[in-house]
Amino acid sequence: MDGLEGRRQVYILAATNRPDILDPALTRPGRLDKALYVRLPSAGERGEILKTCGRRTPWHPSVDLEQVAKDQRAEGFSGADLAALVRESSLAAIRSLISRPEQANFSAPLVTMDHINFAFTRVKRSVSIADEKIYNALRN
Repeated sequence: MDGLEGRRQVYILAATNRPDILDPALTRPGRLDKALYVRLPSAGERGEILKTCGRRTPWHPSVDLEQVAKDQRAEGFSGADLAALVRESSLAAIRSLISRPEQANFSAPLVTMDHINFAFTRVKRSVSIADEKIYNALRN
């Protein structure tokens, strides 16, 4: 950060999922001295994240992303975990189409709840409950 003193409106942002191992020299005043904690999303926020990550995904009309977000299996999912869930669901839809080429209609396969359920078996939360407790303690 040396040499930035004469510059105006220059901000340095950094992100980590391991604040517990940051070198204290980085967090002293004049360095990265403001810490912002971004908690894991709530069920409602997970729904918004799923809608955003899946805006180009061809969903079957029966798929309710709000319900997926409220599913107990999505509890503790980060935004990255939810994006992985959408990707894995889409891949499952493509795989099911490839395995049954006679049903192909040359359009994108629709992602169904079966595909989402399969994706839940592959995608797990990346922030453990123990780590979440540590982060919450650091925030306080």
